[in-house]
Amino acid sequence: MPKRKERPTDIPDQRPTSKLRKKDSTRDRSKHGKRKVPRPASSAEPRQPQKKLNGVSSNWKTLSKSLGISCERKQSMKSSSGGNGRKGAEGKSGGGGGAEKEVWFDDIPLECVDGDLVPKPPEHETRSVSLVAGNDKSAGRYVALDCEMVGTGPGGSFSMVACVCLVNHHGNVLLDTFVAPMDRVTDYRTAISGVSAKDLRGAPEFKSVQKQVSDILEDRILVGHSLQNDLKALLLSHPKRNTRDTSKYRPFKKIAQTRYPSLKKLAKEILGLDIQSREHSPVEDARVAMKLYQLHRKDWEASVKTRLTRREIVERRREMRRREGSTDGGIQKFTPSQTRVLEKPFNVVLHTKD
Repeated sequence: MPKRKERPTDIPDQRPTSKLRKKDSTRDRSKHGKRKVPRPASSAEPRQPQKKLNGVSSNWKTLSKSLGISCERKQSMKSSSGGNGRKGAEGKSGGGGGAEKEVWFDDIPLECVDGDLVPKPPEHETRSVSLVAGNDKSAGRYVALDCEMVGTGPGGSFSMVACVCLVNHHGNVLLDTFVAPMDRVTDYRTAISGVSAKDLRGAPEFKSVQKQVSDILEDRILVGHSLQNDLKALLLSHPKRNTRDTSKYRPFKKIAQTRYPSLKKLAKEILGLDIQSREHSPVEDARVAMKLYQLHRKDWEASVKTRLTRREIVERRREMRRREGSTDGGIQKFTPSQTRVLEKPFNVVLHTKD
């Protein structure tokens, strides 16, 4: 085999210089892989920003000379009184001259300010009315109903009518009577209803009071607050087209800002009256409901006529089907425009007397 030639030791390294530079450059890198940049000596002064001459930059002075524009800057407004200036403004001004005038909004109208900060005027007008009854004592076309309840059953959980009141359009009382209880009373609710045990002694029976109320409501417009509770307690049904419930009238809900406005709140917001401060008075509540209806009768009746057109058609079709002799399973036939007496519903629990 041929012998390998030995490389002389005195020959300098022929490796390319780029590799040497790359190897040497790694020494100048930090442990994060970034190359160290030599910092300037401490004697070198940092670069100074371009100074402004007389408050105006030199570039703007040169441009203004070429355009022929005055380069004098307007001085800020000084406050006439030096004692009202803020300390921060005085410090920034560099001494002398006073503080800058603060901005105030006294001359801006309230309508331009944010609506959340300014109380909005009420959309309705609160009227001061009186509940004094008029001279007309006839029933008329409009009557208002209100009932007071007592509690029966365990803990007074069930309601039973104890007092019934009916007033006419002028606020005169048509009927105001207590009702003898059909069940044992466990809670008279005197603090709210104002009914006590002595008031129900010798009171008329429920059937007779129910008949009187049914006769008065016949072919009349019934006004009241939460009438479904009163009619349910009396076991009566009245046509919806002749019912004006102040708790369901949409403009009243908007005024009270709730879906279920109370009669007390409506009386305060619309009539300016404080009612039900202590015991409830059925006469007063019926008069308040009638007064609320009187103030909005025109708009209310207009909304009823447009809303009940379709409902009237459906009721007439049902009435025609009943008259044709269709079997109704023993349910009593009645005309939708009449007040009827209901049987005792299955969901009402009446406890027997001991």
